[in-house]
Formats: sequence, C-alpha cells, structure tokens
Amino acid sequence: MAIKDLLIYLDNDDSCDCRIANGINVSRHYGAHITGLYVMPMMQVHAYPYAYLPSSVFESFDARAKESCESAQELFNAKTAADDVSGEVKVVSHGATDQLNRYSRYSDLLIVPANSKPESKINLSYFLTDVLFGAACPVLMMPEKDSIISLPLERIVVAWDGSREASRALGAAMMAFPDVSVFDIVTVSGNEKDAEAIVTYLVRHNKVANVHLSNSASSHVGEEILRQTSLLGGQLLVMGAYGHSRLREQILGGVTKHVLENAEIPIFFSH
Repeated sequence: MAIKDLLIYLDNDDSCDCRIANGINVSRHYGAHITGLYVMPMMQVHAYPYAYLPSSVFESFDARAKESCESAQELFNAKTAADDVSGEVKVVSHGATDQLNRYSRYSDLLIVPANSKPESKINLSYFLTDVLFGAACPVLMMPEKDSIISLPLERIVVAWDGSREASRALGAAMMAFPDVSVFDIVTVSGNEKDAEAIVTYLVRHNKVANVHLSNSASSHVGEEILRQTSLLGGQLLVMGAYGHSRLREQILGGVTKHVLENAEIPIFFSH
C-alpha cells in the first residue's frame, strides 16, 4: 500500500521548508494528502513562592506564538498551492511529541526533523527519540542538512541485523515505496545465512537485493552503516529504531543514536 495520508511536522526551524518540499514530492508521486501539524508552544513558567509575572508577559508570548504559527501556515499553504497538491494545516497544543504520536495513528508516514539543538527554533516539547518510540506509522527523519528525495527512488539501503525492528522497517518501506525494485542490504558483523534469507524473501517479492557484508567492530556499527550507505550512493536509509532496550541504547550509545546524530540523508525508521 503506497502512501496516501502523509503527516508533516510544521515548525519555525530553518529546515521546515525542506520537509514540506519532500512531502510535496511524495504527494505528487503517490497522490497522497498532506496534513501539516503545527503545535502551539507553551510558555514555561516555574512555580516559585511569591513569584509574579505581569499579564503583559503572557500577552507578549501569545502574540509571538500566534505570529510564528501564521508564518508556518503561510509557508505550507503557499508551497502546496504552488504545486497543486491536497493539503491542510492542523493547529493543536499540549506537547509536540504527544500530538505527533497521536496524529500518526491516522497517517501512512510521518516526516520530522532531526533532534533540535539549543539554537534551533523547534518547539521545546519536540523529542525525536520519543516520536520514534511512540509513532504508530513509519517515521521519515530529515537530517539537518537539507536533503530532497527524488521520486521514484531507484534503490534503498537497508541496515539489516536480523532483528524484529529491522524486519518491520523493511516491510514498511516495501509497502510505502512499492515501485522501488533494488535494495542494498548492509549487514555489519551479522550472520551471512540470515542475510541470504532476506535476499530470498526480497526476490520472491520481485525485488533485486544486493548484500554488503562488513566485519567492523561492534562498537562502530552505526559509523559503518553510514559509511556503506555513502559508498552505495543511497538516497534513503531504512532501519529499525532501537533494536535493544532503550536503557541499553542510552548506556552504550547505540546504533540508532549514532545514525540520528550523524546522518546526512533521510532515514526511514520503524519501531
């Protein structure tokens, strides 16, 4: 099933127009409807005894928030109208991560930015890792470096470790992008027989699969995946998010964490 309902996180960061542009490309290719979700920022107020903030502070914050929201809406509406694609903006409140996870239940794909940095204009309630865990649909993370996906995709690179998460991500990518016929399977310090099994699976689905085995040290798995993806000229990397427990990923650094922080191309995640 190709993508028909696309959800894009709208915000006031510099990469928002790139997310919209990629959403438009997907919409035009697969005939998808785009929903741009803008989450109103909430003023962070700490309850200190005897603390007092005049009403003008709240009024000023609300005015700036409204202006930022209108700016994001205008950008989305202008771009979708110029390309004549079906789109709408939903404005909500009460936490970007929670709202993205909620609306992902009614979507085929969610497009989000990388983790925000202190200088970013992204809503402070947006947390990519929590979106990866909580989203009901696959997540397409756009790197900080602007990257435009050209459709139809010629080939997809898959980070394969034989895990349930990797299998779900591959299956989701095959459904989302049914016209992709070539898959490059990158396995780092993995089981060769398991890699051969996934090739057989892809061939039975009329796909071409190329296996790329690497024996890099386990501590450098994320780095090796990105290196192989670059060598293969990958337009899109598919991987399962957090194959180990979240606590273990945080302690060890984790393959997912490394890829999130260093990727220069879009990453298609499924958990």
